Amino acid sequence: MIGLIALAPLIAEVAAHAPPQPVGIPVWVEAAPGTAYVAKCHIRTFKGPLGLYANTYYIDTKGPFKDRIPSPNAQCVFTKKAGEGPVTLHIQKDGDHAAKADAAGRWVRLNVW
Repeated sequence: MIGLIALAPLIAEVAAHAPPQPVGIPVWVEAAPGTAYVAKCHIRTFKGPLGLYANTYYIDTKGPFKDRIPSPNAQCVFTKKAGEGPVTLHIQKDGDHAAKADAAGRWVRLNVW
């Protein structure tokens, strides 16, 4: 017991300088540079960095993409807008879940619970 009490200040100091733990689940998109796509995911409501609440995660970009969805689950629809090759949306939760859009304008669904 004495050893733990003596280590408490050291443990608190280490915890105070530890890097923040990532929140949510990893999401990434494989796409050729310049290939445009859009994804809209319904997620559990969260409080954003500006203090506002949201329940949607939205991506509208080109080329490869990597981020974290601020939720433990997601129900997504996405489509390729233009460009060469397929677009693959990945969500990492208990393994890799992926869906591929080959043709522009056709929506694809990906649900991860």
